[in-house]
Amino acid sequence: MKKPIILVLLLVFHFSAFAFEWKTRSNDALRADMISLAEQIKAETQDRKLSDDLGAFIAAQRAETDPCAWIHATNAFVDKWLKRYPAELSKGGECSYERRALLLLRDYPMHVDNYREDATQEVKDCYEASIHKMHRDAETAALKWLSRKSRSGNLEVCKVYNMGFFLRSSGQVIGIDLQWEGGEDEMKKIASKIDVLFVSHPHDDHYSIGLMKAVLDAGKPVIMSADIMPDYPSRWKIIVDKDNLEGMKINGVSFFSCLGDQGPDAPNNVFVIRIGDWTVAQNGDNAVPEAEAFLGNHRVDVLITACWNGFKRTMDYIRANPEGTSCVYIPAHENEWLHTVDHREAYCELFSRKDRFGDPEYDYFPSVIMDAAGDAYVFRR
Repeated sequence: MKKPIILVLLLVFHFSAFAFEWKTRSNDALRADMISLAEQIKAETQDRKLSDDLGAFIAAQRAETDPCAWIHATNAFVDKWLKRYPAELSKGGECSYERRALLLLRDYPMHVDNYREDATQEVKDCYEASIHKMHRDAETAALKWLSRKSRSGNLEVCKVYNMGFFLRSSGQVIGIDLQWEGGEDEMKKIASKIDVLFVSHPHDDHYSIGLMKAVLDAGKPVIMSADIMPDYPSRWKIIVDKDNLEGMKINGVSFFSCLGDQGPDAPNNVFVIRIGDWTVAQNGDNAVPEAEAFLGNHRVDVLITACWNGFKRTMDYIRANPEGTSCVYIPAHENEWLHTVDHREAYCELFSRKDRFGDPEYDYFPSVIMDAAGDAYVFRR
């Protein structure tokens, strides 16, 4: 069944303004646009408490004399209200109005142009402080999630940041593409909890050397496409630098992979990982479409791929398997703060672009759209 034309014309002004790329703007212009969007949400939401809280938030922002205070205030407002509207399974891209609107509001503080030539140090510092707080809050929540024991047959998914996830089922726990900012004690705790750490490719927004060392030191395998840490020998480093189509089982976790890349210096494994009774595919930042064709040879239950990375193509490969229509998609890599603004992939682009969720003629997988940093979801059969 093809995706119907969107029933609610959500935030039309903002969608039309940024349908194909996010325009760089000054701090003042960005703040004014954020307030404009907040006013639109206030007028359209059916949640009276959200509307009232938005009214107070807008009034406070209009009265604020600190030109940078809006950055943290907006992130804090979104954090607060996303707890009321958590991640949900829905038709491709069609999460609830309120959750969608809150994610769109998140775009604004995440797109402060800290690389802009006329950006003041104050703007840069406020942006960095707010984003790092958001990331650290997500890491703290992920540590709490890891501390909860579960041996159920459900698949539990915890997003940390970017393409970084923990997945747990039937007593097994894996990590994928984890960029971790916390200290050594946190990394040791993670290493004690997980069975295998997967790193798709050697770009530093997809791994943490400290965490990789902690996992290796704990006698747990780290699967990678290239030796990211050649001066740190360990028998637990598993370098998979060619196609692994027959499969491999390490520390109780089975996986298959095909080698692609994100450019000549970044060999990238496309993974199919079996955890418990679930099969999860993750393609990192793969730019070689042919490296994903093998996905059609597997029943994939959950697909994790970057929101910008041709996910319709990846869905088509999975759909080549008769069981592929049961797959659920989790977009990732939104609002990557280390990228320049034109490559911090915004939620408004995810929802509106035709090569993402904006094609009314395409049959999208059901999807769980998570926040840029944080959120957890439980899949049940």
